[in-house]
This record gives sequence, C-alpha cells and structure tokens, in this order.
Amino acid sequence: MTTDVRSALRRECPIGSLADDLTDAECAELTAWIKEAKSQRRKQIDDSIGEMLNHLPRLVRMPARKILFD
Repeated sequence: MTTDVRSALRRECPIGSLADDLTDAECAELTAWIKEAKSQRRKQIDDSIGEMLNHLPRLVRMPARKILFD
C-alpha cells in the first residue's frame, strides 16, 4: 500500500523525495487535495472560456470554438 499511495502522489505532482517523508495518510490526503484543485482549475478555465465566447457575436461563436478546440 505504501508504494501505491506514494506513486499516486508522484503521478499527480512531481515532489521528489518529499513523498518519502510523509505518512500514507498524508500522501493520500495530499493526492486528494491536488486532484480536487486540478478539477476546480479545469472547471474555472472551462467557465472562463464559455464566458469569453459569449461576448462574441452569435455567428462568430461556432467558428471561434472550432479554431480554439480543433
């Protein structure tokens, strides 16, 4: 279990040898926090892009989405 928790933490955030100094519970908690922060950041970025596109005229939105996401 120890290596699983530490390797999961290292996959989420390259923290070097810091993972070796943390307990399994701390590694699991930190991993959960990092995943939650990444999820929130992704949602905020998506929301910001949506708001930005809403400022464009309706006829320009679809082409702008294609340019940005294709």
